Amino acid sequence: MTDEEDTNNETREDMAFMSVGDHLEELRKRLIYSFLGFLIFFIIALFFQDELLWIITRPHMSAQKILSEKLRKLTVEDPVEIAWKKQLAAANITLDNGTGLPLILNEAGKEGNASNLSPEEMARLRIALQYADHVRTVNPPPQLMVLKYQESFLIYMKVCAVFALLLGIPFTLYNFWKFIAAGLYPHERSVVYIAAPLSLGLFVAGILFGYFFLIRFGLKFLITYGNPEIIRSSMTLGFYFGLFVLLTLVVGIIFQLPMVMLALARIGIVSPRSLRKHRKIAILLAVIVGAILTPPDPVTQIMLAMPVIFLYEFGLILVRLTVPDEEEEDSDTAAAEAKA
Repeated sequence: MTDEEDTNNETREDMAFMSVGDHLEELRKRLIYSFLGFLIFFIIALFFQDELLWIITRPHMSAQKILSEKLRKLTVEDPVEIAWKKQLAAANITLDNGTGLPLILNEAGKEGNASNLSPEEMARLRIALQYADHVRTVNPPPQLMVLKYQESFLIYMKVCAVFALLLGIPFTLYNFWKFIAAGLYPHERSVVYIAAPLSLGLFVAGILFGYFFLIRFGLKFLITYGNPEIIRSSMTLGFYFGLFVLLTLVVGIIFQLPMVMLALARIGIVSPRSLRKHRKIAILLAVIVGAILTPPDPVTQIMLAMPVIFLYEFGLILVRLTVPDEEEEDSDTAAAEAKA
């Protein structure tokens, strides 16, 4: 008897020794450990909730900046804007190229006491304040709005919960692995050792793709579409957070497509031959998924559909490398029979 067979026999004995109650007790313990891990990461996230919300709202701020620049270009020939520029030039007031607001406001804020200014400087400051009010009226505010008193608190809690889930994924996977490891044979464990890091890597790649590409280009396209002189942009924090989760976490789940294909092939539901045969259907489904999950614009739909098609091809390669193709088996069998 080989060492592998001895190990398999020991594993079978361990599996037989554990009763249903023991399995349930082990599951309860692992769930408690996972919840405690989530709770610890959630408490840590509470100390950095402003920084975490800043990370989430960064794509929105970037899109708003592009919209402000577009509005500034449209108002160059506006008679009201021309009159303001003449008044600012007469008062020798310089504008900040980044914000479009008078620089004198920053200088007055640094000094902290406007009473020390001369009458001429006070007059310049009043003109600068009036122009700043004009700019804020014309340009949409970059801040996200809340419509309920409790909405800000709830969003902060959701942000902390999302980051706690993300940071706790390795810890949760470890507990999940400890629970199922007792019921796996050594060769099955070796498969998990390869599949688990690959699945985690695909999930992280999906989140990064959604954050750095999908949501940023999608928001820039949507927010600058149409005439900003007619349409005023006012976004709510709750709606944006839902869109952010959809275009990051959900995309991370979609990136698990190769692992789903591999699992279905391992249990015999699909084969390399059937996956190749239905490639056109898979491409159509990728476009449909992109249309359903993303906002109704062609940019984000195509941006999501393209990696889904690539992931399907990648999953097909994994299946062909790990699962025997029935078509090749049939040809080998036919060749062997012909030789016989």
